[in-house]
Amino acid sequence: DILVDPTESQIYTEDCSVCCHPILIRCEVDLHQINLVVTQEDLGF
Repeated sequence: DILVDPTESQIYTEDCSVCCHPILIRCEVDLHQINLVVTQEDLGF
C-alpha cells in the first residue's frame, strides 16, 4: 500500500516491502486526477 497526500505533487523514495530495494515514487496531483509512477530508484525516472 502507498499512502498519497492528495493536496500536492511529490517525489520520494521508499523501501520495497517485499525485497527492501529502494523505489522512487512520483505522485502528480492536478484538479481532477492523481497520477502515480513507481520505478526502481536507480532508473532515475
